[in-house]
Amino acid sequence: MESALFFLKQHREIGPGWLLDRCEGLAVPVKMLVFGPDTKLPLGIQCRGVVIVGLPLPHGAFATKDAALREQQVFVRTLVGLAVPYLGIGYGAQLLSTSLLGQARDATDPDLGPGTLDLTADGMLDPLFGGLPRQVPVIRWPAPRLTLPKRATLLAGTEDRPDAFRLGDCAWALSPHPEVTAAGFGDWLADPAHAGLVGHEDAVGLRAAAQDQQNAQKDAAYRIMDHFLARVTAFLHDVPPIDVSKPPPGLPDVS
Repeated sequence: MESALFFLKQHREIGPGWLLDRCEGLAVPVKMLVFGPDTKLPLGIQCRGVVIVGLPLPHGAFATKDAALREQQVFVRTLVGLAVPYLGIGYGAQLLSTSLLGQARDATDPDLGPGTLDLTADGMLDPLFGGLPRQVPVIRWPAPRLTLPKRATLLAGTEDRPDAFRLGDCAWALSPHPEVTAAGFGDWLADPAHAGLVGHEDAVGLRAAAQDQQNAQKDAAYRIMDHFLARVTAFLHDVPPIDVSKPPPGLPDVS
């Protein structure tokens, strides 16, 4: 069975931005999936790496018993258990946090527009962020605050307001968005569904600010993805003691 690097996203129009640029010529196959009612999630053993991007959901969504959302959380837990390199941004960060804790915070960070990911001392030494400036340019989008799983390493922000963390050696969560282009951010602002966001009335100014920091942000996104891809290309599953055509015991059949 050929394994691949999987990109998963909520909508065809959102993501993965600059991250996909770095996959050109990659020795590992790359596959793109969009979450939907008919989406067939891969088995963990099929994944050399997984990137999940998308705008965050309201915190209340994670308190429901939505079957599709629960299936995605089981998928992420399986990846962590198999030590598959995982990068979750926005919605993907929410999935990593909630799949390990089963909760989401009510508090929401309302920041909207260009900003920075302020790395901690651990973040400066982290395999994903090492070598980047302490303040990494990103696009912020209003989002429920992440909750740090037990044994997670805080990489950016504070424990009360974490912006990024690592779980184990190969699973990362980033709440802000380093991957979105200035044009993509403009598309988010133009969506009528987002008209009520704080700061949205200054859409012209926000777009201009995003354009101003685009080159620095693009460079940071490329370097983050290069570091992640180094993990992906080096990762190989142990030979599984099971029939990989079937789900591992105790996990639901997602085929």
